Amino acid sequence: MLANRKAAREEEIAAHGRPVSGRKMLHKSRKVYDRKRLKKIEIE
Repeated sequence: MLANRKAAREEEIAAHGRPVSGRKMLHKSRKVYDRKRLKKIEIE
């Protein structure tokens, strides 16, 4: 099983030229501390 996963990963890297990450963060929670967003709210 482990060898199969390693082989699949090697094929993926060969196909794309680099490791492909699983998921990008699509939705950022508003509960997460975000200084940039807080400053934007202060300015408005």
